[in-house]
Amino acid sequence: MLQSRRFRAAEIVGVLTQCRSLCENIPDPALRGKLYNDIGLGYSQLCIFSLAAESFERALALCSGEPDRRREAALLQNLGAAHNALCSFNTALGWHRRAAALHSPSGGKPSLGTSCTRLCQEHVLGVQAYPPSSFTTSQPAVLVVRGPGNNGGDGLVCARHLKMFGYEPTVYYPKRPNKPLFEGLTTQCQKMDIPFLPEFPAEAALIDELYGLVVDAIFGFSFKGAVREPFGSILSTLEHITAPIASIDIPSGWDVEKGKADGLQPDMLISLTAPKKAAMHFAGRYHFLGGRFVPAALQEKYALNLPPYPEADCVLQLT
Repeated sequence: MLQSRRFRAAEIVGVLTQCRSLCENIPDPALRGKLYNDIGLGYSQLCIFSLAAESFERALALCSGEPDRRREAALLQNLGAAHNALCSFNTALGWHRRAAALHSPSGGKPSLGTSCTRLCQEHVLGVQAYPPSSFTTSQPAVLVVRGPGNNGGDGLVCARHLKMFGYEPTVYYPKRPNKPLFEGLTTQCQKMDIPFLPEFPAEAALIDELYGLVVDAIFGFSFKGAVREPFGSILSTLEHITAPIASIDIPSGWDVEKGKADGLQPDMLISLTAPKKAAMHFAGRYHFLGGRFVPAALQEKYALNLPPYPEADCVLQLT
């Protein structure tokens, strides 16, 4: 119903309400929890974030204690995004901290452990720099270009949160490694009806026509060497678009220290944890730092001179 756009919001809300009532009679807790999560995603797409948060909490109560904590982590992130949309920032921060705690250095997957940082990047994209009302396209359409590594995983989380904040993201994901984490993130996007492009737009003008913003989540700071296809052609096309580009952590293809003067020149850079040395060569309009939760011992060990964050904020505008 949400995807077809043939139904009024009130009709969809009525169906979701009926689904919530039916859920209470489902004996299988795992199935009941899955349905509550799906209902929460439905409310999120309608921007009814209070009911979305309530549904996510019901789902969370039913999945606690499962051996595989990925579903719990995803629900915690969904709760954080819903409360962030409600401007309950301290509450949102608490949910995201719990998600990060599930994947601490002693507990497993570090890419989900940066969930607080990811919340920062989506909130920055959506609220402070590119609000939906600023788009000249008929819909606030965003193209998320995702690479094969952890930076690309950030792109998938970004797409999901942008959808919850009222944008219309589309993902291009040409190289899909066989990793459970990325498969799970892909499934979450698909369940939210986020489309995946089978081919990358060949012309820069076509991207400018269809999208008001491009998220560069191709390569991270560990990238080295020559850019292989299809990413070489993708970056070449992106270098000629006029739509603003937001790069996650470092513009794709840049040397982590030297940058790349003739490479991608984004309008926004979202540095994660700490700005990389290449950020000195960034000439775009917006530079944000996300990732407040760096222990003092690590800051001292790596001589990180991080700026103070105001109050409970977990993102800081540097330029």
